[in-house]
Amino acid sequence: PNLTEVEWADDLNIIYSSAFYNCTGLTKLKIPNSVHTISDYAFYGCTNLSSITLPTQLKELGRNAFTNCSSLSSLSLPDKLQTLGQKAFSFSGLNSIIIPEGVTKLGASTFDGCRNLSSVTIMGNVTEIGAECFENCSKLTSLQLPASVKKIGESAFSGSGLKELVFGGNMPTIGAGAFKDIKVAVFYPADNSTWEESRLKVLKNSYSNAVSFYAGTPDNIVEETEPPTEETEAPTVAQEETEPE
Repeated sequence: PNLTEVEWADDLNIIYSSAFYNCTGLTKLKIPNSVHTISDYAFYGCTNLSSITLPTQLKELGRNAFTNCSSLSSLSLPDKLQTLGQKAFSFSGLNSIIIPEGVTKLGASTFDGCRNLSSVTIMGNVTEIGAECFENCSKLTSLQLPASVKKIGESAFSGSGLKELVFGGNMPTIGAGAFKDIKVAVFYPADNSTWEESRLKVLKNSYSNAVSFYAGTPDNIVEETEPPTEETEAPTVAQEETEPE
């Protein structure tokens, strides 16, 4: 906990698992561009880390890499990043994030519990939004998903602040509870036949009046679907991330 500064080797390639686990004295870091991998739990629990510059060559960011980094409000993901691990930023202080084109999957609980996260931009090649990915992101009110998205995991947006969710392509598979405990307007391409009424009906009946479905865009609504009738499930209480065994 007394570690406040790090001097890096010029040829460093990997920051291994739990390397700076619970180093609460760290406040600012600039990782050299030679690093291509930051492993699991590398900066877990660095609660006072408020500024970090990630290397331009970074390709892999492990699971729980920045979990519970509650002071980390902003961070730029490098363009070469390909892997973003589960719970990579869960319960962190992030308020905005841009997902680069190299990332194809947002793992389970990647941003779970990020209560300050209000802006998310997904650049275009993500095919899957993992289970509980944006759960309890209470300040996230709108999100646009690229046409590449094919799967939405269970409870992906549960308990978030989403009011507007825009899909850009075919109807993905949508896991149970993806829209649990939220009231959101869902928009989908008006000329896309995969958003068929029989599939929408299942979602309508699952979320009662809390979720509305619209053909078109927020600025150009073509039609509004009929409101569903059944009740939503009882809300659940978010659990804070626990330390690994």
